[in-house]
Amino acid sequence: MNCKRAVSCVILVAGLAGCGVSGLGGTPDPNLKFDGATLETQRESSRKMVDGLPEAEQKAFISDMTTVASGSGQVAAPTAAEYFRPLHGLTKAEIEAKAREIRARESAGTPAPGGAAPK
Repeated sequence: MNCKRAVSCVILVAGLAGCGVSGLGGTPDPNLKFDGATLETQRESSRKMVDGLPEAEQKAFISDMTTVASGSGQVAAPTAAEYFRPLHGLTKAEIEAKAREIRARESAGTPAPGGAAPK
């Protein structure tokens, strides 16, 4: 995991923890779309997408978000807000599906669209 990716994950996870993600059960709205406009809207969208899920599912989804953001072909994201912008407008299910696709492509050594094969 590169440094920018790690920092972005820490910022997002800290934001989720600060928003009172409880994991007390329930199901997030499946039609909710990620708002990547600002860091604050990203935190709020992330919180809503995982609120009520068990902790293991929350962590898995945060990992999916990071996979999609890092697999979007960005060379560098100067800020955490810009790092997660590729998720803008996607639902939780769409983010999870894209993460599976990226992981499968990386496992197969297939180049990302517009990029070089993973090493």
